[in-house]
Amino acid sequence: KQAAWRSTGGNAKTSELSSPWDLVKVGNSLYIAMAGTHQIWQLDLEMQAVAPFAGSGVEARIDGELSKSGFGQPSGIVSDGRSLFIADSETNIIREIDLQKQTVETLAGGDLFDFGDQDGEGDDGRFQHPLGVAVFGDAVLIADTYNHKIKLLNPKTQAVKTFLGNGKSGQKDGSNATFYEPGGLSVAHGKLFIADTNNHAIRVADLKTKQVSTLKIEGLTPPQTLESELDLSPNFSLKKITAQEIGLKSELVFDLSFPTGFHLNDKAPNRYEIEIEKATNLVVANPKPKFKSVPLVIPIQAAKIGAGVITAKFTIYYCREDNTGVCFIKTLAWEIPVKVVSGKNVSNKIELRETLK
Repeated sequence: KQAAWRSTGGNAKTSELSSPWDLVKVGNSLYIAMAGTHQIWQLDLEMQAVAPFAGSGVEARIDGELSKSGFGQPSGIVSDGRSLFIADSETNIIREIDLQKQTVETLAGGDLFDFGDQDGEGDDGRFQHPLGVAVFGDAVLIADTYNHKIKLLNPKTQAVKTFLGNGKSGQKDGSNATFYEPGGLSVAHGKLFIADTNNHAIRVADLKTKQVSTLKIEGLTPPQTLESELDLSPNFSLKKITAQEIGLKSELVFDLSFPTGFHLNDKAPNRYEIEIEKATNLVVANPKPKFKSVPLVIPIQAAKIGAGVITAKFTIYYCREDNTGVCFIKTLAWEIPVKVVSGKNVSNKIELRETLK
């Protein structure tokens, strides 16, 4: 469950959290960027207890004492062993927590609604929703996400300068690389690995030459069978039903029975996909549409008689009617062998029904 604002934590395995976005281990503790409550939490690995470490829960740029400080959706966290460095995304700044002094300090950046793209020192530097940080020697590398850049911060001088990227979105490798909302960073063996989010790619930068390439992993292949592809869907189940004889013009009828007190969430992306295997000559007018209600009737039509297999997959979101926020996702799939035949007494309907629990 998601923690409420001002949650005090407790047992590590039963305490409620709120959008933990990143973590780093220092000694016997895990420090957690708890974006949902605008705090940094600490998990004691020996005591198995978790609690807020820094931040009052108020979304703000407030430095000073740990308990009185304010953060804005902290999303990235890293450590050099002495300090924690935090990408404080909504306040568009980089923070430092001195683990000995137990204080919070803003190193560079703006504030809530005060963002930009500017090299400079301290408050003269600007970021736009930075998400990731990584230690590189005595410096901190920053994924300046909405500026499509990687920046470099010197914590001692608080100087910020652009390290990679030109501020324009793209996926160009080489010495003048471009990125598209980079979100995560990791340094290993003289290389910077970048989760280039909107390019759906891992980029690799040589930290000496700044040459950038796109990581390619050889030997990976997609799932070969239809069933394994479907298996990637959330909360998936597949039913194989007996062969059906249908006419040239038919329809799939999809219907659900919900648990007491639940209903289909018509604001969620409920959707279906129909795949037709072999030479059935069947056509579905709109094979990947969204829908907002059930029962759902999907017309199918064949140009001529033939045999094959229809796979119908439905991803649905259903929620409590009392608006308590409890919702479930379910993917239901049917594999239906069909034979298209002609004749007056042939069925023109295949019914797909499920009772949800």
